[in-house]
Amino acid sequence: MVRGARAGLGEQLMDEILRATRRAQDDPKLFRIIYRDGEVRRVLTNRFPCRIFFSVVGDTLYVHAVLHGAHHDRRWTERL
Repeated sequence: MVRGARAGLGEQLMDEILRATRRAQDDPKLFRIIYRDGEVRRVLTNRFPCRIFFSVVGDTLYVHAVLHGAHHDRRWTERL
């Protein structure tokens, strides 16, 4: 285990990311458009400083990136 790490923290992070993506799936229009091409939106996690960039096509939610709060929003576009 990494010094200072708490057991189960990774699972808690994944649970938080899944909760945020469910909120986004339930009502994607609640989240502002960050990148107009493809209507990429951003949802924030509650407990951890993460941002999830996503788009919805039909009934499918596509996650483009999950970034830590210390990174600039535009950084995810490097993956396009």
